Amino acid sequence: MVPKEELPFYSRELVEIGDQVIKEDVLRFRLRLELDQFPKDYFAAEKLKDPERKEEYRFFVMGILDRMINDHLIIAYGESKGIKLSRKKMLERVEAKKREWNPKAFENFLTEKKIPYSRWRQMMEDEIKVQHIIDSEISEKIKVSLNEVQSYYNKNRRDFDRPERVRVRQIVTDTLEKAREVYRRLQKGENFAKIAVNHSLSPDRAKGGDLGYISRGSYPKEFDEYCFKLKKGEFSPIVKSDYGFHIFKVLDRKPAGRLTLMEATPKIQQILFEQKLKDQYEEWIKKARDEISITLNQDVLKSVI
Repeated sequence: MVPKEELPFYSRELVEIGDQVIKEDVLRFRLRLELDQFPKDYFAAEKLKDPERKEEYRFFVMGILDRMINDHLIIAYGESKGIKLSRKKMLERVEAKKREWNPKAFENFLTEKKIPYSRWRQMMEDEIKVQHIIDSEISEKIKVSLNEVQSYYNKNRRDFDRPERVRVRQIVTDTLEKAREVYRRLQKGENFAKIAVNHSLSPDRAKGGDLGYISRGSYPKEFDEYCFKLKKGEFSPIVKSDYGFHIFKVLDRKPAGRLTLMEATPKIQQILFEQKLKDQYEEWIKKARDEISITLNQDVLKSVI
């Protein structure tokens, strides 16, 4: 395998889908993006001498190629049905994806991956088209009934058991001296949230130090040791951790228990929606693949895997 940073530009036809094609370079650009989910050099040439790693890489590449073929079919279907976004909306969505990056980081990303902006933009447009077509043809037509929600809840009640939880605010300082000054002010009755906003070092300072509801084991051990012993409205002594000096205040407590049907309904609706979407998508894409000729150029594929 040629290391990805040395890949040349390829344009051989890799897959024929009816009268459309996917070229080798498109797969290689996609691989440059997708390889980031693995540790650096995980699929380096010397690592691929191991048969198991080689097979893992082949499985990875074929999975990406399979999704690309599906996307190609979906876009072709959308075009045949006139399902498309206006150019204005497409540009807005591409720009929204670009804004997810810091401008300098985005530029460095494209340079590191050796992906021209025009190629990145085309991949994003295809991704947006596919999602829009799936939404129009499947997602927007899926309904989850109250009877389905009730049935799921009855069959999976234990999934909705919840441990004891407490709602916590915190103030974090970098020195014991600052923590002692904050503690003295709290003892005099000053507002905990206001002090957190003005003096805490933790990112939750913007919300007055409010961490929301936490359960045991979800934060460092110091949180479990102190927060679950406090009564509602109480604040803790100064607590040292690897992050600094904390003072906790418990705003509310919720005992261990099971979510009611009403409380569980939003989560169940999402679970059932995603399952229906998956089932209908798989049925839909299988039909599309059965109705069109798909030819893979094995010689070109071998140069990739």
